[in-house]
Amino acid sequence: MQTFTAERLHDLGYGRRKFRLETDASGQVVVHTLKGSKTTVDSDAMGDQAWWRHVAGWLKDDHPDEFAKNGVLAA
Repeated sequence: MQTFTAERLHDLGYGRRKFRLETDASGQVVVHTLKGSKTTVDSDAMGDQAWWRHVAGWLKDDHPDEFAKNGVLAA
C-alpha cells in the first residue's frame, strides 16, 4: 500500500510520499474488521451506492478520525 501510494503520487507529479499506518505496542499493523448486521441477501439488495454509504457510516461511527483514510475490502 505504501509503495503503490508513493509511486502513484510520484507519477501524478506530487513526489513520493508515504503515510502512517496504525500499529499496536509491538509495532504490528492494526487491522479493524467490521461485521455487518445485514445478511448477504439484504446487503446485495441495497445496490452499490446505498451499501457504500452504509459502510461509510460504520467507519464514521466506529473509527472516527479526521486525519484518517479508511479502506474497505468487501468480501
